[in-house]
Amino acid sequence: MGLKRKDLAQRFDVIWYKNVPTFPTSSSNNYNMKTSSPSIPGPLPKPERVLAWSIWIFHSLFAFVIAYWVSNGKAKGWIKHWMQDSSYLPGWKMDLSDAEWAYYRQTVWHLLLDYGLHSLGIYLSKHCLPSPISRYAIILTGFLVHIHMSSFQCIVVLYAFAATVIFATWLMGGAKLVPWILCISFIAKATQYVPFSSGTHIFYREFNIYLYGSIKILNFALYLSDGPKFRNFWKLLEESLLYFSYLPYSMTLIVRFEDFKEQFEKWEKNREIFCWETKKSAIWFGVRLAFWGAFIDFLLHFIHVQALFNSPDSLVNSLNVYEVCAIAYVAGQLFHVKYVVIFGVPAFFAALDGFQPPPPPICISRVSLYSRMWRHFDNGLYQFLKHQVYIPVMRKPLPLVLSILRGLAALCAVFGVVLAWHGTRRHYIFWVTLSATELIVERIGWQIWERPEVQKLRERIGEHGCRRIMATLMLLTVTPGIFGVFFFLGQEGVGETIAMNVVVQGFLDVINFNISAFPLTAGFAFLHILTLAMFLEYIKPFCSFVPEVAKPERKIQFREKVMWTAVTLFIYLVCCQIPLFGIMTSDSADPLYWMRAIMASNRGTLMELGISPIVTSGMIMQLLAGIKVIEVGDSPKERALFNASQKLFGMLITIGQALVYVMTGMYGDPSEIGAGICLLLVVQLTIAGLIVLLLDELLQNGYGLGSGISLFIATNICETIIWKTFSPATINSGRGTEFEGAAIALFHLLATRSDKIRALREAFYRGHLPNLMNLLATVFIFSIVIYLQGFRVELPIKSSRQRGQYATYPIKLFYTSNMPIILQSALVSNIFVISQMLANKWGGNIFVDIFGKWGDDNNARGIPTGGLCYYLSPPHSFAEMYNDPLHCIVYIVFMLGTCAFFSKSWIDVSGSSAKDVAKQLKDRQMVMRGHREASMIHELNRYIPTAAAFGGLCVGALSVTADFMGAIGSGTGILLAVTIIYQYFETFVKEQAEAGGVMGMFLN
Repeated sequence: MGLKRKDLAQRFDVIWYKNVPTFPTSSSNNYNMKTSSPSIPGPLPKPERVLAWSIWIFHSLFAFVIAYWVSNGKAKGWIKHWMQDSSYLPGWKMDLSDAEWAYYRQTVWHLLLDYGLHSLGIYLSKHCLPSPISRYAIILTGFLVHIHMSSFQCIVVLYAFAATVIFATWLMGGAKLVPWILCISFIAKATQYVPFSSGTHIFYREFNIYLYGSIKILNFALYLSDGPKFRNFWKLLEESLLYFSYLPYSMTLIVRFEDFKEQFEKWEKNREIFCWETKKSAIWFGVRLAFWGAFIDFLLHFIHVQALFNSPDSLVNSLNVYEVCAIAYVAGQLFHVKYVVIFGVPAFFAALDGFQPPPPPICISRVSLYSRMWRHFDNGLYQFLKHQVYIPVMRKPLPLVLSILRGLAALCAVFGVVLAWHGTRRHYIFWVTLSATELIVERIGWQIWERPEVQKLRERIGEHGCRRIMATLMLLTVTPGIFGVFFFLGQEGVGETIAMNVVVQGFLDVINFNISAFPLTAGFAFLHILTLAMFLEYIKPFCSFVPEVAKPERKIQFREKVMWTAVTLFIYLVCCQIPLFGIMTSDSADPLYWMRAIMASNRGTLMELGISPIVTSGMIMQLLAGIKVIEVGDSPKERALFNASQKLFGMLITIGQALVYVMTGMYGDPSEIGAGICLLLVVQLTIAGLIVLLLDELLQNGYGLGSGISLFIATNICETIIWKTFSPATINSGRGTEFEGAAIALFHLLATRSDKIRALREAFYRGHLPNLMNLLATVFIFSIVIYLQGFRVELPIKSSRQRGQYATYPIKLFYTSNMPIILQSALVSNIFVISQMLANKWGGNIFVDIFGKWGDDNNARGIPTGGLCYYLSPPHSFAEMYNDPLHCIVYIVFMLGTCAFFSKSWIDVSGSSAKDVAKQLKDRQMVMRGHREASMIHELNRYIPTAAAFGGLCVGALSVTADFMGAIGSGTGILLAVTIIYQYFETFVKEQAEAGGVMGMFLN
């Protein structure tokens, strides 16, 4: 017994469109695109989806930027002969080498007129004429508008061909092979034997009328072949003429006769003269179409990717792989937008009439499975292939082997129709072959997915991990699709040449680890790897190779802590003075000058990287854990694994930063230094980074006071402040020899200048070197921060077990201490480094200049002079604020916003949120006075998030104020130094209280 048509329709979606629900079978013309599937793992966490979306958007925008650079830069001379004068921008040229779009824009106003006349005609016929006559009026309107759109001879030929096909089908007893052979032959040979009018725009319309008209004829003939339909001949003739004469379904849209019949009957029964809800959605759709049509036409004045595709040799030989891929990507996106307009215009008028046309293409970058591509790109063609090709082939059930062979036969039949439609040229055959390969690989993947072993693995690694692995394995289907686009869009060997070049050169870049060939892709891929499921479990085997400092087995006395802290500081200071072996003297600007004190680094020494790898790894890992991308439990084992992973990640960042520093010429041209010295430099920086990691771990494990990060930052900043205050170094500023230190300069100027008032003025306000106003500003900010450290709210708590035991829980104004400013500094330092690296390599490009322009001052410091980095850098005086108020406003907003955000986020990832504090109090058997245990979280939420956000704002405001006042060491640096020193002071007081006095601290 054969399968029913409804079952086959569902099976078509299951086999080639796996896990995509079928359209409701009660209404075959329902084009609702919403899908869901219980068999596909659930969505990933929102932050990870935002990350993936951001990567896609940024890559897409950058591809357009690259296409613009190439079109108006190195490739401009190759493609100028393809350019044509703009029709609405005098003096401008535009790329109209895409023949289809060139023809369409010539005839679009004619199409809009005909569609509009047709919609008006059928509207008046429906509402002004009685039912029997209105149908004839609709047919006559459609016939006349068809003639006006094409020509009388075109419509006569098409209707004569329709009569021939229908008669031949009837004569052969309804054999489906007959209409197939006749219509496919007509499609393939129409341009050779069918008469056309002169003029390219008329030819374009007639060609589409012939092409899509033959599909209409085929649909109707196949409808007749399904059963005895000839009994009511006159009704059938009327319905066929209504179908053939409906204009919106005669060009670019494919709608089966059964679907049209159902839509027309619903439309005819609806006697409502005007429905605003229906018209409103159609009008909004038309507005979007008008925007996209204007957008693509305007964009062709700036981006000329189609012309580049017509120049294969020069394109491949003169552009790198990244540029070729960007051009191919943009060509694909413009191809998609073009068909949004071409498919959308008739769909708009059909929707305006009250019909349900196939929707225009959605954004192709959102289609993850190739089996869904046809459904989302050309839904009318999808429905046609599904009902007219696949279902007839797959009607009868067969054994497994024969069923597989028949499935392949159905696939060949489907793509055979596609080849007949597009032609059998070489590049189309390659495209069809790659498309079929994608579907076969995808089908095999679904079969593997349904295996019990895979489902057990799915339960083991979780839904999120399973979805990530599936997304990674989809590269096996995405890759053929990408090269299929090359072949489809690149004609006469262009696609083949580009594809082979990308494959060969891209493979060589990968095996040679040539990151410079695809910097953004490599960077974003690295970020995306961090979001893989079970991240900690994956790296667990490697954590054993990371050296660690064992935790003390006994309590460390205060004097021992002081000794280990002093030893740690001594090692750090020694490393700050040992120069790297093998570096060449370079007068290039220092991209990290403004962050050296904050990152505790010293240029050209073993401490070149400072604490940057530790802070960066900690920031990324803590944020990933906080937003639940990395799952971290509360058990000691999982916390230890997380800390080991953070160290391992810090080592990887150290190696990565070392490679970037060496390969980008920070210490001289790598080709001049030599591979051996480059390797030695990387090894030195890596070992120094490991030393910093171990020193920090030594202090944090309880052997010393505080943490290594805090100690190194405070030391570096205090060193900077003391040096700029008392530096005996002399500098010739053009007005004589001056001392660099502000305090020494005061006495020197008073002693050497005859005009004492002028000497005092210069000592207080000199602009090129540290002055006394800078020193006073530093003291003022220092005092303010110390004063604000005492601001706190003390919440009363009591023991839940012992009556009468009371205490307070303090919530400080600076609830997250200096963490917001450390994270903000790490963020800005990385942005600055990346910006200056890009500026050194691709300076002058629009995108790079938007990111940041850089200049040098007399002290070989990298100064941001424009772009994003300029606005993220602080103005260093009130004069700079006055001269550029926009810079001031952007910097204030950025500092306050990032500090508040980091402070608010940090409480969730550092175990200091209201939930965590309530848990800590509960573990200590403490509760808040006047509140039950269950309401503690709610009460703490009134204070902690507010204190974190407001404290972050205050930290940012203090840093901004210090920068504007010109404080020595930058506002961020002073803030860090003060908070760190205050932490050490609190530690000292605590130890003193435990030891019973100062003497007890050192004698016990």
